[in-house]
Amino acid sequence: MITQSTHGVPYDDVVDGKMIEGIMNGDRESFDLLYDRYAGLLFTTIQKVLNDRNDTEEVLQEVMNSLWQKAHLYHAGRGRPVTWLASTARNRAIDRNSRMPFRKTEARSCGRSPQYRVRKRRSGGMPAGRFALPCWNSPIFREK
Repeated sequence: MITQSTHGVPYDDVVDGKMIEGIMNGDRESFDLLYDRYAGLLFTTIQKVLNDRNDTEEVLQEVMNSLWQKAHLYHAGRGRPVTWLASTARNRAIDRNSRMPFRKTEARSCGRSPQYRVRKRRSGGMPAGRFALPCWNSPIFREK
């Protein structure tokens, strides 16, 4: 099956499968071609889950490293190569997100370094925790 990718390069399951076979045999060129073809799609997939560029880049590296080491786990009878790669990327991003219960925030840091982390409620609403309340160090609350 051939479908059109977002960048005008067709997703060709046969060619992609052969590239994965090449990766299984240690072919660096096949890996480079597959990376060039899917890095953008995988980056976007991961970014939608994590919403953090640095974490996204790290997870993309992990996914591509996993592809190099575990290409033998792909079976054409179970699905398309693009689906396998996108699922792997999404699952890895979800795993990363679940291991990071704290997310960076600048809005509630009261002028402090954005390294302060705020635990977000599961509902996705207002962050809970120490900086969810007004920051008493803010210039609004300081004595004059």
